[in-house]
Amino acid sequence: GSKVEGASHRSSDLHTINSHLDTRNLLHTSLLTHLRMEEAEMGCCVCQERYDETRTPRNLGCGHSVCTPCVQEIINRNRKCPECRRPFYATMASALPVNYPLLRLSRTLAALSLQQGQQAAAGPSTSSTRSPRKADAGECAAHVSRLVMRCMPCKVWVCKECLVMDHVVPPDGNCLILPVDQALEEMKKSHMEIISTMYLTLQGLKNEVANEIAQLENNKSLHDDTVSSLRQILQGELDVIQEVEAKKKEATDKMSEVDSWVESLKEAEAGILKAATVRELANAKLAARDCLANVETQVQREKQRQTSVNMTVPQFGPQNLRGVLQMVKMMYVVDESNGERKWARVSVHDCLLHLHVLTHNPPPPTSLIFS
Repeated sequence: GSKVEGASHRSSDLHTINSHLDTRNLLHTSLLTHLRMEEAEMGCCVCQERYDETRTPRNLGCGHSVCTPCVQEIINRNRKCPECRRPFYATMASALPVNYPLLRLSRTLAALSLQQGQQAAAGPSTSSTRSPRKADAGECAAHVSRLVMRCMPCKVWVCKECLVMDHVVPPDGNCLILPVDQALEEMKKSHMEIISTMYLTLQGLKNEVANEIAQLENNKSLHDDTVSSLRQILQGELDVIQEVEAKKKEATDKMSEVDSWVESLKEAEAGILKAATVRELANAKLAARDCLANVETQVQREKQRQTSVNMTVPQFGPQNLRGVLQMVKMMYVVDESNGERKWARVSVHDCLLHLHVLTHNPPPPTSLIFS
């Protein structure tokens, strides 16, 4: 019983499948018949040729359409519709509007007919296979067609309808039309050239920055040398300050020693004034003479010391002297030969030291003086 029931179900399924196949074949046959009927109406009423990109349908204003070459012949002849004989007043075929719906319908029927012919030639085994879709850039907003080309000078994607009036190729126009694949390659090439140019620009900028770094390093080296020279000058000045402090202390001690000499002279003077007899006066004079001799000796020694102190000035090398001259506006040298003192100004011109003429006129008090 179960086997009979299963066989019955299988028979019912086969019947349903066959019914669907018959319905599909009937619809397919009806579609082909309709397409053949429509295709017969998709041609020019004058030349009987199908509308395409070279034979675009032109609307004559009365509702009828004729292909562009036939319209030009009608314009040259009588300017009347070949079907309703209504006149139109265009002087050239391009002045009449293109019947885009009719052109798209004609192209669609042509594509369907071509596909049907290819499927019939290929046989049943390959009827289900589909050809790869042609690359495009989307849908044209103006003509509702696929954007399968690009106008390179205008830099826009175009459909086949756009080529009729908006983008004219040479010799009548200047547009260069390329398929999507070639346009993509050209666009890639253009972008790569822009990127390569930017690479070269960045490399040049990098070289300029490297040169700037080298110049800054050289400038830093010069400043380091200047700082080193100034440090040497500063160290020399610090040494001089220590020496001056030592001599100042020595002079302070000498001041106390001079005070003691004054006190001894005062004592000798008091002894002479207090002498009441010849003997006391002789002894006081003898003591005063020894005191005067001692003081005279100390005075001579002090004068020699002061002379040596006045002759001691800081010594500068050529590099240090140039650095000091760049910071000090007035610098003088002193010459004390032949028992007289003369001064000469020192200045810097073109990185060279210049010694001016020796004169007896002393420099300003704020000047730097060295021997």
